[in-house]
Amino acid sequence: MGRFHRWFTSVSLFFVSLPILAGRGDRLLPQVQFDQIRTLIIDLQENVDLKTGVPYYTRNSYHRPAADNAAKIIANTFRQSPRLHVREEKFSGLKNIVADLPARSDSNFSGDRIFIISAHYDSKANLSANWHPLLSKAPGANDNASGISSMLEIARILSAYEYDHHLRFVAFDGEEIGLIGSSYHARQAVQRGESIAAVINLDMIGYNWKTNLLQIAVDQSSHWLSKSFQISNQWYDLGFLLDIVVDPMFVDSDHQPFWVAGYPAVTLIESTTPWRDGKGYDANPFFHTQQDTVDKLNIRLIEKVTKLTLVTMDSLLSHSFVDKNPQSGEFPRPIEEFHITFNPIVQAQINPVKISGQVMTPFPVQIIISPGNVVANLNRIETSDDWLTPNLLQASFSAQVHLSPGPNHLQVAIANQFGVMAVEKMVDFRPAFQLEEIKIYPNPVLAGHNQITFQTIANQPIDSIRYTVLASNGQIIRLLEGVVDNTYPQVGFGWWNGRVAYGNKVATGVYICRADVQFQGQTYSISETLAMAK
Repeated sequence: MGRFHRWFTSVSLFFVSLPILAGRGDRLLPQVQFDQIRTLIIDLQENVDLKTGVPYYTRNSYHRPAADNAAKIIANTFRQSPRLHVREEKFSGLKNIVADLPARSDSNFSGDRIFIISAHYDSKANLSANWHPLLSKAPGANDNASGISSMLEIARILSAYEYDHHLRFVAFDGEEIGLIGSSYHARQAVQRGESIAAVINLDMIGYNWKTNLLQIAVDQSSHWLSKSFQISNQWYDLGFLLDIVVDPMFVDSDHQPFWVAGYPAVTLIESTTPWRDGKGYDANPFFHTQQDTVDKLNIRLIEKVTKLTLVTMDSLLSHSFVDKNPQSGEFPRPIEEFHITFNPIVQAQINPVKISGQVMTPFPVQIIISPGNVVANLNRIETSDDWLTPNLLQASFSAQVHLSPGPNHLQVAIANQFGVMAVEKMVDFRPAFQLEEIKIYPNPVLAGHNQITFQTIANQPIDSIRYTVLASNGQIIRLLEGVVDNTYPQVGFGWWNGRVAYGNKVATGVYICRADVQFQGQTYSISETLAMAK
């Protein structure tokens, strides 16, 4: 991750989605190889000269033999996937490595939209004492061999598939000296009139041993991309704590030139401020130092980020994007095929109520239930009859929702990164009677000096109430008739002067107050302690 600041403007792109096939996420996730990722990081950290066999231990852009050697390692790794078209993009003495996976030739769509996964490969260790870009080591295992290794692993897996859209992988040079490689690529894209739908940039994703926190840096025009990651994270149960950082001033990584060019772009990063502690993150003491080596990294975390990016990009590529209609100014209506069913609610239960069911959908989704805007838990269903529903994913869902007694109007939103479709359902809720609490005030109280108020609250209107004060040994001290509140009939009251029936003060100590409530011919009880003081 580099650090510099610049003012910029952004332009929004508009598109909606049409499903063409179900995502392949469940087939993709097992293909991510932990050992492959670790080996790639070590290869880049050591950066062994392909001709002499001598390691450089740096990839700094000013050290051209080392940087060019790293570029060759990356290009050679891309070329192990024969369907990728690999090329060098040279500029200002630097070079990006670009690998394109063209859209499938028989696509019914134009295939001109480009999706990019990127990471920078250059390194620096300027925070180490007496560091020199041409003479000193800069292993850069986390910054950013972690991002490069993740991108290369995703390229290996996705290049075995065909999509209706163009997928591009770019290893950027010159990030640490001013985002030079990404700036050049973004400018070239604008000049060529390329329709870049989304850029996912991977930068420093391996140093967090504390939590599964992952930050996603977005601006307003790319906020929808963060929703894609949130949905994939929940749908595939990857367990990330995703922190969406909406900050147009975060310009320290290769997403920034694409923001300037008006393209949607996000950066996945362990922390946008790795030099200081944060919630769920301890400062990285090896940032931009010669100690940034593979032994400091949480490779399992990098593996998980790779999986999240893999299934998110697959989901994006499995949509067809349609431009906003320039004449009408409206989007074509998306054709969404989904089915949702609800399980009957269990009556005679208490709030919150379990709302559950099943959903069949072309793509990973998030389900939100109102009232309360509750995000439902999802459990994917593995089926053996894929031939019956080849384009649909299946999941069960459940949420705890607060309902009112009687008819309830439920709104169920089925959301993906591009929008929301809603269904409505009427639910008749007949809750079980419940005494929620008994309040006593004042408590503690001076014996015989204050009137004591008892308040009992139920979840439904009560028929009658009475109170019993007992000693700690169970002896009855006083029986009291209570009253039901006329305005709020689910509330009952009682009062006591702290004396026995014939007028004497009760002794100091701890007493038990029990409320006995009548509801539809049944008696329900709830108790609370009362302290009598001198």
